[in-house]
Amino acid sequence: MLSVALGAIIGSALNLGCASSYHPMVTPRVQVVQTGAGLAFVRAGKQYDHGVFGGGLAEAVQGVPAAVDHANSYSSLQIAGFAFTIGGSAAVTAGAIQAARNSDEGVESSAIALLIGGAAADIVGLILYASAQPHLWDAINVHNDAIQRAAVEQWRRSRAAPSAQQP
Repeated sequence: MLSVALGAIIGSALNLGCASSYHPMVTPRVQVVQTGAGLAFVRAGKQYDHGVFGGGLAEAVQGVPAAVDHANSYSSLQIAGFAFTIGGSAAVTAGAIQAARNSDEGVESSAIALLIGGAAADIVGLILYASAQPHLWDAINVHNDAIQRAAVEQWRRSRAAPSAQQP
């Protein structure tokens, strides 16, 4: 019982060390912060938690369709990667159990198929998960570029307006 309580205290202390106390300046740009629960996105003073598969990213970049597309790709690839990895791990486990049960008689071809197929699914899952990461940053960068582009265009129009009125 003491070890469980000690583990909970140490785990809580370690989790607190992973959070940032920094609060970004209020701006229409999307900024990334580290919270005790993981990544979070901040835009216009509102925080959007990453969520299990990055669902908060699409909310944070809302209003810029290309950024939302990247956010949706990020989330979809994370979900697919997770599904393949879980399925692959289950197949490897089933293959290993089947091979262990029949070790005296020789390994059956179904156990080998489960082991190889499961390993392949694990690899595909990891590739999908890794290929999701660039979409996270692309969503943020595309959103922020669009915000910056709009601000620059507004500034240019405001600078051009007075000179157009002069003879």
